[in-house]
Amino acid sequence: MWMRHALSDMDLKARVNIELAKATNYLILGNWLNTISYKLSDAGIPVVKVPDGTSLGYSVYALNVASSTIGASPAGAGSSEWRLIESAEFIYMQQAYIERLQAAIVTAEKIESMMIRTKNLEVLNDAVIGGFSIENGGLEASYFYQMYIGPNLVYVSGNIRLSSGGLVITSQYGGTTEHPQIVSWNTEITSTGLKVGEIEVRRNGIYRNGSQIL
Repeated sequence: MWMRHALSDMDLKARVNIELAKATNYLILGNWLNTISYKLSDAGIPVVKVPDGTSLGYSVYALNVASSTIGASPAGAGSSEWRLIESAEFIYMQQAYIERLQAAIVTAEKIESMMIRTKNLEVLNDAVIGGFSIENGGLEASYFYQMYIGPNLVYVSGNIRLSSGGLVITSQYGGTTEHPQIVSWNTEITSTGLKVGEIEVRRNGIYRNGSQIL
């Protein structure tokens, strides 16, 4: 009887709204700033650190409302807008965030990786690639050492520069008491030819100091 009564009271035409639970994605945003309002978004839930007197040096809070009040600290006036996170939960967040990081811009003092895969890499001045550095938009490498040429100790130095204009290799030796004279030479490779010292090989012949000799 009870089952029949319960079924008779049900409205089978009633509309039931069902919302799917959204995935929880945390955005680790570093130290809390009192100059901005943190907001929930499709990207995830903002998580910030607030310095305190604990042994860790800070406490971690996750935004608990749609947007935070500018200047209201999660540990103070804005405590109702934020949720204090336990250390273990925060460590889990960081690990999950690091495992798959997607962002438009990542700014860091140092990034170490066994492999970086990208379709577009911009390397600016003062960067180092192997033994080369980026100088004025080109790759440069220099070397310097001492050696004996016969009985004379000399300084040997050189420079390699690769740019959109071509490749230039410059070398020299000398500059010591035993060998004060500095002897230098260079090799230049461009789209127009190969130049070694005074001799230049072009498509239409061989030149010395700009004059064709062959």
